[in-house]
Order: sequence, then structure tokens, then C-alpha cells
Amino acid sequence: IPRKSTDCFVYDKHQWLNQGCVAVDKTKGRIGVPFNGQGGGVYALEWDPDNRHVRSWVWTPHEGVPQNVRDAIRTSSTLLRGEKKVVPNPDTWGLPFGYFSIGR
Repeated sequence: IPRKSTDCFVYDKHQWLNQGCVAVDKTKGRIGVPFNGQGGGVYALEWDPDNRHVRSWVWTPHEGVPQNVRDAIRTSSTLLRGEKKVVPNPDTWGLPFGYFSIGR
């Protein structure tokens, strides 16, 4: 018997235990088979317990990846190239694909 998830809380009394949430995307090709068919993309996840949230982003095709993410990936191993390391800044990445509150 299916139950529609209306709350991401794992103990919500109106859904199955640990049912969670479903990601739905109106933009074609950012999840599932269409995503894989385009050669994939880039996912980023931010877990921020201080601000009590988890945010996720997905970019496809690869050309859509924000410059800050590209620079952070490129400079992640600065010892090899002597470049200054770029720190990822999620606040510059646009609207997240998913946003989940954590804690109370």
C-alpha cells in the first residue's frame, strides 16, 4: 500500500518508517536514466550542522558547473601545482536541488 511522503522526518506518523522524501525534477536530465544518458554531471552536497541544514546541487551537462566549484576541484591538490587553494562557496552556486533542515 503506497503512502505519499509529505514530510522528510523519518518518524512521521502518516508515512512508513524512514520513508524519507522523493526528489522530483521538472528540468529533464538532472536525475535518473536521462542524467546517465547525457554522460552524467556533477553533484555537490553540503552538510552544515551549525546552520542546521543539508543542501544538494546537481549540474548537467558539465558546462553548467559554477566557476567556484570548477576552481575548487582544480585546486584541490595544490601541492602538485603550487596554486592557491580555492574554497568551495555554496552561497554562490544558485538555488540548491534539495534542501533539508536538520536538528530542532
